[in-house]
Amino acid sequence: MQLDSIKSALYRLEELMYGYNFEVKLGIEIFENCNSIVNFKIKLREAFPETRPDEATLIEVDRASFWQNINECLAYRGDKSEDYYLGDENKLRIELEQKKYTDFLKDFLSHSSKIFEYSDERGIPGYPVWWEYRYFIFGENDICIFTYGAASD
Repeated sequence: MQLDSIKSALYRLEELMYGYNFEVKLGIEIFENCNSIVNFKIKLREAFPETRPDEATLIEVDRASFWQNINECLAYRGDKSEDYYLGDENKLRIELEQKKYTDFLKDFLSHSSKIFEYSDERGIPGYPVWWEYRYFIFGENDICIFTYGAASD
């Protein structure tokens, strides 16, 4: 799946996961010629000028922790205050778009990939209230992915 396709899937997912008091922001960027944390910080700053990557804590995480966090965030269904209850009609559509996203991430990950949590929300789209994540993944061929998500009221 190409970057434009996955970004379209994430946009559809944002719309499907919308509730009266619940809003989701999801994103993904691919950076080429990105083989070090220094390169990542430069490219992140170019993509999101308000970020401060030199001030952020970067924590390497294992695959299990990464997937647990991503899956818990995507599975969050809120309560009556968020008015994000899934009817059968939207549930399947949401699961389909979420699978496109997670499959894209799985396809990118190789045995040698390194995953880092990016701690600072400044300059990254979204406003975390209910949940959040920001990860960058070093893959093969000097390509790095930055993916993020947040749910707010």
